[in-house]
Amino acid sequence: MDQFECHTEHMMFEELLDRRDVVIVDTETTGFGRDAEVIQVAAPHTQGNLLLEELLLPEGNIPYGSTKVHGWTRSSLRSNGVQSWMKAAPRVLKCLEDSSFVLAWNAPFDERLIRQTGARHGVSLPRYRWRCCMQMYRGYRRNGKSRLEDAARQEGVPLERSHDAVADCQTVLAVMRKVASRGQGKHPDTNCTRKRTGYLGS
Repeated sequence: MDQFECHTEHMMFEELLDRRDVVIVDTETTGFGRDAEVIQVAAPHTQGNLLLEELLLPEGNIPYGSTKVHGWTRSSLRSNGVQSWMKAAPRVLKCLEDSSFVLAWNAPFDERLIRQTGARHGVSLPRYRWRCCMQMYRGYRRNGKSRLEDAARQEGVPLERSHDAVADCQTVLAVMRKVASRGQGKHPDTNCTRKRTGYLGS
């Protein structure tokens, strides 16, 4: 991001919000390591309509520390009739395949967890065009926060829930909209003036 001027991230948000072929993805998982699995995935497009919401029953255990974050246990997932990744994978893949860009607050993490969950079940994923909203936001604000909750507070976005995939997607969308709504004015942390660049990258 450093090679672009400070207005670029603002215009990237604005352009991405103008499109109906861009989705925002968030996951809740059993952990962070190489054996962690996705247990919830959601994806609205940038116009706000929810395209995908899936709860998934993992093969492995859900550690207590992860349950404290998102509230899910294997027994609670089973009692809700949650399907395995193999059952839900076609719907997840279709949503991603139909999108020109896949956004996530921490895109490297969500991409890795979706990919390694698929690999654990023998499902390989194509290379989608992921974009990291956290990186774009930190480029927009030189003191931009890394945690979604902190960025939301910095932008004055209400936080109803956290560590729920649907709610987190809506928070990402609200932060994007708040940044894009500032238009052609001055950057909040610098004297740079924003101007349209048309940059989305390849």
